[in-house]
Amino acid sequence: MPERLPVLALRDVVIFPHVTMPLLVGRPASLAAVDSAMTEDRYILLVTQRSGDTDEPTAGDLYRGGVVARIGSTVYDGSVRGQLQTLGRRLSTER
Repeated sequence: MPERLPVLALRDVVIFPHVTMPLLVGRPASLAAVDSAMTEDRYILLVTQRSGDTDEPTAGDLYRGGVVARIGSTVYDGSVRGQLQTLGRRLSTER
């Protein structure tokens, strides 16, 4: 597992380890995080936003803990759709 992972901010949802879930992203920062994960090893850190009203969250807008996931198959069509397999909890140490 890499020490540093791209972060995908999630609105109004809490993700738990060891589940398979759909992936649907469209915000520019989210697309960049998925692109970064796809060019490396497909691992990404899912972190819930403190407020779902924030369109462009910064590190301070996110909870400190998240869940590591591996991105499965994806389809790019202006947004990204695909499948995630969550692996385990992880703390985000950067602020």
